Amino acid sequence: MHLFLRRLRTLKGKVLVVISITSAVSLATHIGVKQAFPLTYRGDMKLLVEPITTEAKTVQIETISSVPESVPSQDYSHVDYATQIEVLQSPLLLAPILEEIRTQYPTFSLEEFKKGLTIQRLHREQQQVSSPTKIIDVRFQGKDPEQVQFILDKTAKGYIEYGIQAQKANLAKKMQFVDTQLPRLQKRVDMLRSRRQELQERYNLNAPNVQQSPQFPAIARENDELQQQLKIANQTFEQVLTLREQLQLEAAQNNGSWQIISPPKIPRDATGNLIPAPNPSTVMMFGGIVLGLSLGAGTTVLLERR
Repeated sequence: MHLFLRRLRTLKGKVLVVISITSAVSLATHIGVKQAFPLTYRGDMKLLVEPITTEAKTVQIETISSVPESVPSQDYSHVDYATQIEVLQSPLLLAPILEEIRTQYPTFSLEEFKKGLTIQRLHREQQQVSSPTKIIDVRFQGKDPEQVQFILDKTAKGYIEYGIQAQKANLAKKMQFVDTQLPRLQKRVDMLRSRRQELQERYNLNAPNVQQSPQFPAIARENDELQQQLKIANQTFEQVLTLREQLQLEAAQNNGSWQIISPPKIPRDATGNLIPAPNPSTVMMFGGIVLGLSLGAGTTVLLERR
């Protein structure tokens, strides 16, 4: 019995050593991790930066450039997402947003803004194939959740205002291009109509007996070709006029094509509490506990050998 009690006291001593060392190391690790990796919060929003379907206007613009004597069209309908993201992160665009943020947080700097801001294009995974979407994901991460939310709200407002101005500029370029092409298209219609009229008058093609005569197959074929070209030229001219009216209507409406499809927010758990952003602290804390246990066990072994 005496031997059992002595072994029990020894075991208690070892356990206390392990617990003490583990607690000390864990506490030190906890303090160090909190200082090195303070708790942060990350909010995000999602922007749709172009209409879901733009094919109709793209086809109309491309139709113009397919007409002889017209200037090749520039690509006004598709967004260069890599360039767009660079613009959204540029000091030129962030500066006016920063001024809005400083109304609430006067010492907030551009460096802090850029450091916490992350912008990327979302991709959709389908059948193990990643395809890009027309959605841009905007995130901001910081220590103060109220500040994070405020910054995201102001960023959303600034980006939508930029989207309106960008669309205005894009519409102006489209209008300028269409306006330069309309006279060329009209000139082509007039030219084809004149050539066909001249051909008909020269060979009296409107007379029924001439149209049925087998002596003029080449002339009749040329007349048919001119008629078809004139029809296409007239259709193209009318399509471009319609496109111009659509562009004028869009410009008058003054609505940006950019939309916030997911408003700025910080994620919350089922009980409504804010969820901190992931960081290395959890892994490091676990490592501290393991290290403490190892040191405690090692210390008891050394004490036994003394």
